[in-house]
Amino acid sequence: MLRRFVRRHRWLIGAVVLVLVGVAAALIRSAIQTRPIYDLNLRSRPHLPPAPAPKPGEKVLIFAPHEDDETLGCGGCIQQAVRAGAKVKVVLMTNGEYPEIDVVLYEETLRPRPAAFVRLGYMRQQETLRAMRYLGVPSGAVTFLGYPNGYLDRMWSPAHWLPENPVRSVRTRAMRSPYRNSMTPGAIYCGQSLLRDVETVLRRDGPDIVITPHPNDIHVDHWPTYAFVRFALAELATQKEDFAANCRVYTYLVHRDAWPAPRGYHPELELVPPAGLLAARQTDWRALWLTRGQIARKHKAIAFYRTQAGGFDRLLLSFARRDDLFGLLPAHTWPAAPAVPNRLVVTDPTADLIAARRNPDADIGFVSLARQLDRMTVTVTTREDASDDTGYHVSVHSGGASAGERVIAQYNWREIEATGSILRAGVLRRMPPQSLKARINGKRAILEAPWPVPNHASFLLIRAWTTKGSRLIDQTAATGLTIERR
Repeated sequence: MLRRFVRRHRWLIGAVVLVLVGVAAALIRSAIQTRPIYDLNLRSRPHLPPAPAPKPGEKVLIFAPHEDDETLGCGGCIQQAVRAGAKVKVVLMTNGEYPEIDVVLYEETLRPRPAAFVRLGYMRQQETLRAMRYLGVPSGAVTFLGYPNGYLDRMWSPAHWLPENPVRSVRTRAMRSPYRNSMTPGAIYCGQSLLRDVETVLRRDGPDIVITPHPNDIHVDHWPTYAFVRFALAELATQKEDFAANCRVYTYLVHRDAWPAPRGYHPELELVPPAGLLAARQTDWRALWLTRGQIARKHKAIAFYRTQAGGFDRLLLSFARRDDLFGLLPAHTWPAAPAVPNRLVVTDPTADLIAARRNPDADIGFVSLARQLDRMTVTVTTREDASDDTGYHVSVHSGGASAGERVIAQYNWREIEATGSILRAGVLRRMPPQSLKARINGKRAILEAPWPVPNHASFLLIRAWTTKGSRLIDQTAATGLTIERR
């Protein structure tokens, strides 16, 4: 009987074997490529200064991309804030309707429908509410915005900023929130809508402390959460909202290659920054020290996230350690002048991501910016000489006191070919090819383009990334620059 089955299903057995061999080879290759970075992170044991604990009466507002990030990054801080008498509120950007395997298991089907992913989103919401209640935060202090899991990076781009061209979730098939309890019912999946909701929450709560993901987090929903919060605070500060200019902003990190090290539940160890980010010295890292009881409660709170395997997933358990790790980012400025010589605006660690380590010609080290009247020059400097198969990308977001003053631009170039799009005064346009000039000079990939920032703008955010084909190689933090007028 067994022989008959093998004869009849020989092709299927062969396909399964090929898949298993491919998976095993991929895991081995990944382990080999990851090991040097993992070893660096494992050896990194800096002495971090303490982060100040929240004080009585302070208002703490935590932004989390998905249900579980608020506990992973801030589970100890939440406990200390509640015990001190601070007021803690939590904002979830998405409902985390992922991964597909969860839907397959919970719905008992191999072909999950969009409604099944929405049900998973509601399940993840309940996990956060239970974890927050356990840590002392009432359900009424948790806000769900309802944007699509895995798409916040696209919503940061000019192509999907306006409601006329929202992103569509491949899982829920929706272009607006299908969740009944989203803060804005039917919120459209576009950057403009998300920024408006973030600003609404900030105005409503007027926080003294804002906690958001670190801009060097490599997840497609984490770094954009920082970018949207940073953009919103900058706009509100320009609009004379005092809290926006005076609140303290702390960042937490969840996703970075081969980090934390070691993985797993190690309550006796400290959570320390990745070696590459530490060496770059772009963040003032601080440790909020936890008691044994607080570590134990954070550990138990992580286990509430059953759909994420919180009770045994080694990555999630890695965050139940002696401290909550926070990063403070320095303030950067840009002169409000018609001519600004070449100026370093972004420093990025090198050889600290797997893809970047393997592709030194696309591993970003620095981004510089210069202005000459109505023209700008952006220079992306890589670890080794730039190559002709690398795609270079830069985005510039600027704003002021009103939505009409927002300008969002994105530039893409390879060798001497360049394209760009810009959103200004609510209109998205492609840049004329003749207005863009690109070239490669050794390690430097250089783009000249029209200066996109209006003279009345009060801030800008700049970010760069590299690709080969459709594959992301390296990415920098979205770095904010306050325009300084004398």
